[in-house]
Parts: sequence; C-alpha cells; structure tokens
Amino acid sequence: MSQEPKKRSLMRNIGLFFGNLARGASGAAEGERSRVVSRDVHEETRRTDTGSVTLRRTVVEEVIVRPDPPSVAPPLAPPHPDRKPG
Repeated sequence: MSQEPKKRSLMRNIGLFFGNLARGASGAAEGERSRVVSRDVHEETRRTDTGSVTLRRTVVEEVIVRPDPPSVAPPLAPPHPDRKPG
C-alpha cells in the first residue's frame, strides 16, 4: 500500500530554504581549511542596583589555508590578419 508523501506547508518550505542558505553562507569554501590557533576569553561580572551584569570578550585567532588556484594557460594570440586559416 503506497502512501502519498505529506505535503509541506509554505512556512516549512521557506524555513528549509533559508536554513540551506544560512548553512551555505556560514560553511567553509571547498578546499579551504581553517584551524583555531588561540582563543582568549575575558569575563567580568559586576553587581549593579538592577542585578548583575556580565561583560565577556572573546578573541579567536584562526589560520585559514586556501589552496592556490590552478594555473591558467595564457590566451592564444589572435591570428595574423594577413594569414588565411587552413
């Protein structure tokens, strides 16, 4: 017995679309590698009249390695105007 696939709602499709866009934009390019060299976190908490306030500063140093693009052969020179092809 074959069941028809459930039809997704418009909002579900829009969410999937933008989720894929965000994943593609935040991912590394193909062939690109990165490595975190150091991560430094400074955190300071202070009491105020309205409650506690936390300031957190994070510095991430990262090395990104991109492969060199393949070399491209120089373009061929156009044929001389006095020479006929063939």
